[in-house]
Amino acid sequence: MIFLTSISPKHINSDSQLKAVESWLNHGTVISFNTPAEIPELKEQYKGVTFIQTLRTLEKTYNRPLVAINAILDWCKESKEKYFCLINSDIELKCDSDLVDRVKLKMDESILLCHRVDHNGNYSGTQYLRGIDVFFIHKKYLTFFPQSMHALGMTFWDYFIPYIAVKSGIETNFIKQDIAYHLVHTAQYSEDNWRKSGRYFLWENELYQFSDTHGIGRMSDFVYRFIHNATKKIDI
Repeated sequence: MIFLTSISPKHINSDSQLKAVESWLNHGTVISFNTPAEIPELKEQYKGVTFIQTLRTLEKTYNRPLVAINAILDWCKESKEKYFCLINSDIELKCDSDLVDRVKLKMDESILLCHRVDHNGNYSGTQYLRGIDVFFIHKKYLTFFPQSMHALGMTFWDYFIPYIAVKSGIETNFIKQDIAYHLVHTAQYSEDNWRKSGRYFLWENELYQFSDTHGIGRMSDFVYRFIHNATKKIDI
């Protein structure tokens, strides 16, 4: 399994982010996409991670060098590997190698998603259903995803993948087991950037019925229901 992310050099929970990355290294190769300026510092802290330089960020849009989703997906298209896990940088995986092997078998026929379990340090909590943090994607499905302005670390990119997948007729399922854990922290995005990314999602998917003043929140609810009505939760 190839784990793909963009490690944040200024994450509010840096220790939790390090623990998350170490949990992926137990199950495969970890690749982080970052700007050239970020990589030297990150290399010192994140041993075993392969860093790939990219200038494809949305910095001009969001005032942070957030890596474009398509920078990662396009790299995967050129790779010889087939099994990819796109994951937020602070999501710790708690599962054994047998489960990862079963995930790979299921990836041949569907895209698999995970909701995170939010916790306060004790790993006790419930799945946060409004967000999606882990995406297991076989290489053969990558051509379905268009070029976009979505970026890791920003809102609505997590809806971009399952929404496009379902609309394209790709079987898409959520893993029922709790395997993805997230230490709770304050939001690292502004309301303005939430609206920007939401308006782009609206335009990209022609959801013009939500273009009024309060449309982004209503669109988010609509897309959330659409994804969950079109997918199943399965045991792996």
